[in-house]
Amino acid sequence: MPCRSDRSPALESHEGVWACESTDGDPKGGFFSGRDPWEHQGGSIIEEWTRWLSGGQVLSALLLSTSFSEKYKGRNMQSGAQAELALPPRSSREADSETRRLKLLDRAGKKEAVAFIWLGDTSAGDANLYVAFSPMRSHRQLVKILGMGVSFEEEAPAGAAGEYRSTAGPESIVISTYIKRKLYKLWATHGLREKLERALIDYPGRSVFFSGISHGATLAQAASLQFACAHPDVKVRAITWNSLKWTDSAGSAFVERVLGSRMLPFVLSRQKVDADRHWDSVSGFPAVLAPMPLLVLMDADTGTLLPRCTSSTFPGTSNPVNPVDAHYALQLHFATEAIRATRKAMCLALQRSDVPSPTLSWESSEPPTEELDSSSCSTE
Repeated sequence: MPCRSDRSPALESHEGVWACESTDGDPKGGFFSGRDPWEHQGGSIIEEWTRWLSGGQVLSALLLSTSFSEKYKGRNMQSGAQAELALPPRSSREADSETRRLKLLDRAGKKEAVAFIWLGDTSAGDANLYVAFSPMRSHRQLVKILGMGVSFEEEAPAGAAGEYRSTAGPESIVISTYIKRKLYKLWATHGLREKLERALIDYPGRSVFFSGISHGATLAQAASLQFACAHPDVKVRAITWNSLKWTDSAGSAFVERVLGSRMLPFVLSRQKVDADRHWDSVSGFPAVLAPMPLLVLMDADTGTLLPRCTSSTFPGTSNPVNPVDAHYALQLHFATEAIRATRKAMCLALQRSDVPSPTLSWESSEPPTEELDSSSCSTE
């Protein structure tokens, strides 16, 4: 059934919902300490990302990074192949689901770091390019991530994605050794840089969405920064789910400076009765590194988007061998949960997309009482 609800969506102002004030009246946490969490660099974050959510770009980016990644259906796909995505319909007049057909333009990398370049379905109003990074493939790779992930190196801001011409930024930033090596191979050895530049020549003026989940999210975040530094004229955006940390506090601040609200990192979370909201603990590793500046908690059960201060422990640190952290990771880290939650987030955005309010909140007055199927938003 189409996206609809018998309940009136709750329209909340920032005050009391997003400010998260402490007892002394100062902002506590929030997306940006001391600032309105949804207002950044002179624009409304929620207004822009509501458009991408209701338009299907956010869910498309996730499906391309999971179902059609090198780990799953995309393994044997070559340039020219087509991915058919079933999305919730954007209108109550449409069928039970909307099919998007995206074209694979090219691919780069192998095994531990793979990126696919996709062209959006222009017939559905999606004229964007997607660079979708595949998630981790094997347990052997997990050992490398846990080992090399806690070692760090200096790297030029643009890495191997091109030349960084700015004189205002740092000469280098701290980056995970493992991520640095994988991105260098992607950009230089496997030709991702040339392939993406060629796609932008063939399809000029397109926005580029970097996306991924888990290990793919880490690659997408770092790669989007590097490409944005090397190509400041390109509209670079990043959408990620449950990323590991990969840089320090200075690097995170530089990401905010370069990408700002154009990077939206989701972390799945869940609220239990009489307990603090918990979140995917993978996002707290490695403990010595820093989280991204704009973090959004996505409720795994309702699709509600929440500021970080709704959990007293987030963003925090975690240890993969800690039984509690491992339990939360098993609950919230993987693609099935992310896809289900993001579909619900899209449905919430669709219910609210016709309301012209820049202070619109995605937090509904009450959660839906039934699970959604793979493409529907009906609560009946």
